[in-house]
Amino acid sequence: MATGGNAIDLGAQAEYSDLHAIIEESLSCAINLNDYKWFKESITDASSILYIGDNAGEVVFDRILTEQIRKVNSNNIVYAVREKPIINDATIEDTIRVGLDKVVKVISSGSEAPATILSQCSPEMKSMYNCADVIIANGQGNYESLCNSPENIFFFFKVKCPVIVRNCGYDVGTLALIRNSA
Repeated sequence: MATGGNAIDLGAQAEYSDLHAIIEESLSCAINLNDYKWFKESITDASSILYIGDNAGEVVFDRILTEQIRKVNSNNIVYAVREKPIINDATIEDTIRVGLDKVVKVISSGSEAPATILSQCSPEMKSMYNCADVIIANGQGNYESLCNSPENIFFFFKVKCPVIVRNCGYDVGTLALIRNSA
């Protein structure tokens, strides 16, 4: 669901006729789970997890995933969102609306970019990023900005364009769970 929620993206599509249809379509998409084993092992063993959110429409699904992660790891989980919405980016206010702040610590990345550009992030975000045992980065923009980072990152996103196809090797429309291999 957290990966399928990435289809709710104003940057990738200009209009929404039916959000339920978008979610239903995402649930029927091909999904890449090749790295699921490493993801499960990594989150189970991690003493700290940084979850970088993406779009406001995904926050409710991110809450569901963080609740499931809490069942296998009750250690430190921090959820980071944009300083303010650039397109339809998630903000702290969005996380409060869905109660995510009651499940994990929520911080602003300090960034106003539709991706995670570390040089533009707050000292708190950079510290969390540098200290986390595991990083979950939701959204294609986060994949684009962090895919060459050497950290233990797992990307959740829907492949939306041919440029990303060339980079990750999955077809447009695929729901991807990709372990960073940089």
